[in-house]
Amino acid sequence: MPDIRIANHGTISILTGATEVGARWLNEHLQDGPMWGEHGHVVEPRFVYDILDGALDEGLEIGT
Repeated sequence: MPDIRIANHGTISILTGATEVGARWLNEHLQDGPMWGEHGHVVEPRFVYDILDGALDEGLEIGT
């Protein structure tokens, strides 16, 4: 089971913590504010790979 789920919507991606570990990691590494949506962290596609690489480096699993 993935810790973080990614949904690609073209001009934005939404990252959601699918587990408590994933949600905690996102909350610790991404800022709340205008880029926080109802369903997760709204991220520009150019930043997604760096964010997910950081999560993978810390042993988290990524899924869609």
